[in-house]
Amino acid sequence: MKNLFPVTPALRGLLAGAAMLSLLTGCLNAPMVDTTKYSAPKSVVIEDFPDMKVAAVIGVVVPKSYAFPGFHFSRHADFFYMDDELNELPADAPPLFQYQSAGILNAAIGNMVTGSEEKTQKRAEGFHGAVLARLPGFDMRKDFLASLRKSLEAQGITVTLSDAGRRNYPRHRWAAADAEGNKYPLGPLASSAPVDADLLVQISPVAFYMAPGGLNAYFRNASVGVALYNGRTKQFLGRQTLVFSNGGFAYQYMKYDTLVSDIPVAAPALREAVLSLVPQLVDLINARPVK
Repeated sequence: MKNLFPVTPALRGLLAGAAMLSLLTGCLNAPMVDTTKYSAPKSVVIEDFPDMKVAAVIGVVVPKSYAFPGFHFSRHADFFYMDDELNELPADAPPLFQYQSAGILNAAIGNMVTGSEEKTQKRAEGFHGAVLARLPGFDMRKDFLASLRKSLEAQGITVTLSDAGRRNYPRHRWAAADAEGNKYPLGPLASSAPVDADLLVQISPVAFYMAPGGLNAYFRNASVGVALYNGRTKQFLGRQTLVFSNGGFAYQYMKYDTLVSDIPVAAPALREAVLSLVPQLVDLINARPVK
């Protein structure tokens, strides 16, 4: 019998990526902030973070912390920040296609990447520069922090921005561990003093265009890692990952060249995706659970 619904190579790649992600989401639980440990704050210190890279990647990037040490606040997310002046550039940093696996899908990703995809990805490493060439001053970090600050201050919360994390890759500032007691990686501020605020808020936003494979379209991805502490006691309150829901087929590009040619539209759309997570972040800071 003739197959009425042939599986094309592009569809096969998409199904494979979806199957792997479905398997992970079904079997493993992502960490959550325990909102019963604190109340809506009157003051917060937000730790700054490095400039965000406007990236385009081929492969499956797993944003949620499905396995220790997770994606955000670890070396797996370092690729998505500008590293020209950062102090923590790891000497053993894995190449891009291992970053994409987030420590879980290394073998699968390796099998998916062909010579053609590697060439395209090499060109895509210049995507951030291409965006700035067309849109000078494009700065997702600045816009994200401005939106977050405005939203919190509108609710009467005093906001202080700490520049302590500006020149370091995002890492947990103080002692933190998952539900099983596994310790999360700490940064250079692990021994720093408490802050005069109800909450210390650490954030690790990333936003990028991702094509699951060389025959798939690039589409928007954005997520924000959040870690909360009691500012005065340094008590770890938990960490969580907020993920952009990319419904529909808007802002999808079958070829890297098409993505580049549409930068004046594609880049602001990516910024819109990561900014859409600010309301969820504000809810979490205000001790309102976010599912």
